[in-house]
Amino acid sequence: MKTAAIIAEYNPFHNGHAYHIEETRRQTGANFIIAAMSGDYVQRGAPALIDKYARTKMALAGGADLVIELPCSVSLASAEGFASGAVSLLTALSCVDELSFGSECGDMERLSLSASLLASESDTFRQELRARMKEGMTYPAARQLAFAAAHPEHRELAELLATPNNILGIEYCLALRSLHSPIRPRTITRKGSGYHDRTLFHTEEASFKEASSGTGYPSASAIRAALTAHPPVSGHSDNPELTDILQYGIPPACRPILRKALVDGILTQDDYTPYLYYRLVYSDDAFLSSFPDVTPELANRIRILGRHIRSYSEFATALKPRQYTRSRIDLILMRLILDIRRTDTAAFYARILGFKKTAAPLLKAIRQNSRIPVITRPAPDERKLTAEALAGFRADLRASELARHIREASLGRHIRNEYTRGLILDPE
Repeated sequence: MKTAAIIAEYNPFHNGHAYHIEETRRQTGANFIIAAMSGDYVQRGAPALIDKYARTKMALAGGADLVIELPCSVSLASAEGFASGAVSLLTALSCVDELSFGSECGDMERLSLSASLLASESDTFRQELRARMKEGMTYPAARQLAFAAAHPEHRELAELLATPNNILGIEYCLALRSLHSPIRPRTITRKGSGYHDRTLFHTEEASFKEASSGTGYPSASAIRAALTAHPPVSGHSDNPELTDILQYGIPPACRPILRKALVDGILTQDDYTPYLYYRLVYSDDAFLSSFPDVTPELANRIRILGRHIRSYSEFATALKPRQYTRSRIDLILMRLILDIRRTDTAAFYARILGFKKTAAPLLKAIRQNSRIPVITRPAPDERKLTAEALAGFRADLRASELARHIREASLGRHIRNEYTRGLILDPE
């Protein structure tokens, strides 16, 4: 039995994700594909647009065989922590042969070489990195210039550090290397719009159908922006842009799942404004400094600006110093809201959200071989956990319960809580 894994967010699942799964299965010859998916919070420091259960259903309908939830401490970590935590979890399952990830370059040799060079930081690299950051550069920009200065014979590889999927792919390689994982990396060339591209149509003449066919997959960022701007208010929205997104951007089997999830409501960062304000009211500099990436200077800035908060997004924009990316600020604020202070992103348990009935042999192999407890039912399976794992698991449940509470308040009706949710089976 051969198994490949994909680390993803599926926020939401779209045609590009379906292509990645299909191409991974074709290139690896895998019998099963595991999706290690962020839960109710994603790596850009935001709540997932739709909940993890709907996204699990979409992933299974779109080609994945089994979906495992990434803990919040992983999904809300930096790129390095995200990669390390996800790779640690997959390695602990003891049944994953290959890790497949998308990249802009599609060249495994170049990505691996870049990771090897970054793994052995030279004095020149560290000095250049410090110098660029003192100039006010963000960490990603400073690292790219430091890499070029430290490795003049490989200056062309520095270009890989300019695009998000290449960066994350390199971090996966670094994590596999540092953990001595037996999992082999494999990259699939990313097709379509860039990761941060919010444009659905790149020419005035192009239709969404044309933009979404062949190599024209729109990015999840573009789809999220359009769905946030034009959410359905009933099961049969007549908004033409939403209709086009569903018809041409989303796999057929996933469309009814997404439509229902959208009608049930979407979450944005601004939905968390009252909870951010509450945390800021009761925080001092010492408390704020206990969170990852919060320097004493930033803690003071958070406390002072927090007196004037009107919305999450407005506060985050005003807070951002020149040397911080907006994503880094968003990660800091979401960790603050959810009280995620642990910097250790190692996985202590594996929570399975759903699987296909045909993947029963894979689930059996995971249960037999996993070096960490496997959770399929939250309430009874808590007994399997160590004290450290239990603390992390309950923190994850609290984070998901907050998302559920916000959705409930918006919908005006009850949503099942985390302790009453079982495995999602496809087909049910």
